[in-house]
Amino acid sequence: MCNNRNNRNKELWIQFKAGNDNAFAELYKLNVDDMLDYGLHFTPLRDQVKDAIQDVFVNLYNKRDNLNVVENVRVYLLVSLKNTIYSFFKKDIQHYQIDTIEPVFTLESSVEELYIGDEQENEQERHIKQMLNLLSPREREAMYYRYTEGLGVEEICVLMKLNNQSVRNLLYRSIAKIREVYKDYNKIGNKGFL
Repeated sequence: MCNNRNNRNKELWIQFKAGNDNAFAELYKLNVDDMLDYGLHFTPLRDQVKDAIQDVFVNLYNKRDNLNVVENVRVYLLVSLKNTIYSFFKKDIQHYQIDTIEPVFTLESSVEELYIGDEQENEQERHIKQMLNLLSPREREAMYYRYTEGLGVEEICVLMKLNNQSVRNLLYRSIAKIREVYKDYNKIGNKGFL
């Protein structure tokens, strides 16, 4: 299904570049929900994320004649959104990591949405949050792209503006930290992490 979506995005992109406004509208509809979810990982300010999405699509429309064909339209849109959010909040330091001055990537909303329901799932949610909170924002971001979004290392490189080895190191360190916590979690009978 993901491959079909990528192909559809690419078809719509080509049609949009050729002047088809209906293709532009469909491209928007196909991607807007994912972009909103993605943007909310950087800031809880839903209206600002919606504004950033609108800016991305307005800029695309205005620059359609100068756009290249891209292999992965979804990644292109997510990078554009991340850059737009960055520019929106450039002056508000509370939204940034001190070491990189980039938007802080969080998993709060998506983890909460994933585990609604019975008590066992709520307990799992708490354990997962605690494990993920041990990771730096960049490590959480890389893990999200790889294991939630299913992106490849090269796509993560584009989104995070890192080289291949840096992304691989982030993923390796993240998994190592989670394994260490999980090992300790099992030793104490699931009680010390609540």
